[in-house]
Amino acid sequence: MQSITLDDNVVGYTLFFHPSSFSFPIPPNFVQPGSLIAAILPWFLTPQQMKNTMGSSWTDLPSPLPPLLEEKRWDLSLRANPKFHHALRALSFPKELYEFISQREKLPYIIWAEVNPISKKMGMEVRLLDEALKQTKAQRVPESAQCRIVFVHLDALKTLHRLPSLSQRRSQQHEVSFYMFGIQEGTSRRTWTVEEIYPCGSSFKQPSLALFSSY
Repeated sequence: MQSITLDDNVVGYTLFFHPSSFSFPIPPNFVQPGSLIAAILPWFLTPQQMKNTMGSSWTDLPSPLPPLLEEKRWDLSLRANPKFHHALRALSFPKELYEFISQREKLPYIIWAEVNPISKKMGMEVRLLDEALKQTKAQRVPESAQCRIVFVHLDALKTLHRLPSLSQRRSQQHEVSFYMFGIQEGTSRRTWTVEEIYPCGSSFKQPSLALFSSY
């Protein structure tokens, strides 16, 4: 049996067993000679049960996104959609930006992560961003298409000049916003955030601790 963890807390187990170990029926296509079967056993507890059992839980940590739904529905989503909550916390997605995107129907955005070769870490963080934005109904569009927000991965800041129509997009500061995202290894998670890098009326804004690994 192998534990499954999320934010350093056990949320379930993976059980490996031989088909002959249990009497309940197993689909024939799962039974192969000399092989074990893996079953995922989720451990569902309410936030209050987790609090009482473990002393504290990942749901008690300061969240970059305060509940946007009434409390019962929000608590249910913690268990029903853990990928969404993990993405919010891992990227420290700002509440104000989330609400801005949610209030606009199918807001178009692009993700600039132009690094060759792309690292597994970078690819994972791009997927996390997509996961967070999926709940807002925002629409990811090709890099050359018109968009409202450009998300730039920290490691791709040095290639941002290759972004199609960069000068034109920057000249439309009231219409196109640029945000940096990404997790910095070796730094406190308090420094991980989604941060605007071309505020209106400003040139490039250097995010805190953001550029040392890019230049």
